Amino acid sequence: MMAMCSKKAYLKRRTFDNQYDVDTNIFQVKFDCLKENVVKIHQGDPILCQQCETVLNIYSKIEDDVQNQQFGKHLWICEFCNHKNYIQIEKEEIPKSEDTVYLIQSSQEQQMQIEDADNSIVFCIDTSGSMSSTVEIKGKVNFKHGISAEEYEMLKQFIEPGDEHQIWPQFNTKHVTHVSRKQCVMAAIEQQIGELKKKNPNKIVGLVTFNNEVVVYGDGSEVPITIAGDRLFKQDEIEALLDGTAKQLMKSPVKAQADSLLKKFEQLQEKGQTALGPALISALQLAKIGKPGSMIIICTDGLANFGIGIFGK
Repeated sequence: MMAMCSKKAYLKRRTFDNQYDVDTNIFQVKFDCLKENVVKIHQGDPILCQQCETVLNIYSKIEDDVQNQQFGKHLWICEFCNHKNYIQIEKEEIPKSEDTVYLIQSSQEQQMQIEDADNSIVFCIDTSGSMSSTVEIKGKVNFKHGISAEEYEMLKQFIEPGDEHQIWPQFNTKHVTHVSRKQCVMAAIEQQIGELKKKNPNKIVGLVTFNNEVVVYGDGSEVPITIAGDRLFKQDEIEALLDGTAKQLMKSPVKAQADSLLKKFEQLQEKGQTALGPALISALQLAKIGKPGSMIIICTDGLANFGIGIFGK
C-alpha cells in the first residue's frame, strides 16, 4: 500500500530536511601563503619557550645586555607567560616577518631518529688537575659548577700570590670572570643530556671519567667500577673486567637516568694525571653494547701521561 501526500506537504518536508544547525566552531583557514612562500624557508629550528612552548617571533624581545646573559646565551622573556628563556641564536635566525615557515623534520629523518634510539653515547671525561685551569671572559658569567673547597685546598699550594681569582669565584672582578675547563665541559654535557632526554629519551648514555685512575659509571644506575694501579697498564685485564659487567652498566635509558648522571657530573673533582688510554678502552667496552653507530665523546685538554698509550714511551 503506497502512502500519498500533497505536493505542498512534500516540499515542506524537503525544505526542513535540508536545514542545518549553525556551528560557530567551524571556520575556514586558507593556506595559499604556504605554497607561495615554500622557497622562503626560515633558517634553523623554531625556538620554543621552555614553559608554554610559544615560538620565538618577530615581536619577541631578545636582551643583548651582557649582565643579563648566561655564558654564550641571550635572554628572551616570553611575551605570553613571562618565563625567562636563555637561548642561543644568530642574528639571521631571528624572525623578520609575521609569517615564518620552518622545515621541522622530514619523515625520513623521523625514521632515522627512531633507529638512532638504539645507539648509545659514552662521555669520556678528563678530570685531571689541568682541567681546573681557567680563561678570562669579559662580563659576569654565572656557572653552576665551580671549584669545591676541597679542590681549592689541594691546588692552593701551586697558586702564586695574586692569582687566586683564577680558580676561586670570590676573587673575580666585576667585569671579568675566570672560567675553568671543567666548568665549560660540565655546562656543555648538561645541555647535551637535556636535549637527549627530550628528543631521544630511549637512548642510553654512559659516563667514564679519568685522571690517575679510571671510574666507569655507565648509565649511573649501578655501583661504578674503579680501575687503578698496575691494571691501567694492562689492556686485556681492563677488557676482561668490563666484558661481564658492561651490559649491566648500560641498561637504562637517559629518560630514567638523566638526573642521576647529572649528579655524578656535579661530584667530579679535578686532580691527578691523565690516564687517557685506559679510559678509552673502558669507554669502548661500554659503547660496544649499543648498536652500530654508537659513539664515544672524549673531553680532554692534554696528552696521555699515565697508563696504556703514554705519549713518548
